Amino acid sequence: MSLASLKECVQKGQAEGFHLSHFPQGHSPTEFSRFWNESLRCEDNNVEEYWRRSYKVQYEKFFEPYIIMASSEVPLYDERFQGYGLNKVSHLAAVARQKGGEFFVLPRVFLVATVHERSES
Repeated sequence: MSLASLKECVQKGQAEGFHLSHFPQGHSPTEFSRFWNESLRCEDNNVEEYWRRSYKVQYEKFFEPYIIMASSEVPLYDERFQGYGLNKVSHLAAVARQKGGEFFVLPRVFLVATVHERSES
């Protein structure tokens, strides 16, 4: 999916930031309006520009961004978590403590997840 087609889906109400309508604190620090502004200014496939236009956001309670980091720096995951229920939130709180509460948002970088039924586990 291209950035333009994703933007069109968002404008038509066919897509949104992950759980934004019912759990906004999970991704509100991303500042989606800023993500769109910076993304639309980036030249397609110019990775250096993506990094130049990246912006820093501060961790807030319940923030659960999708992250990329060196595996050697990832805090150990609490294996007691099973199934659904704040496991990602807790793990990312540990990441935030380790990284001083700062995350970077990369314009034009996104993933798309399809709607599915909630897990019973």
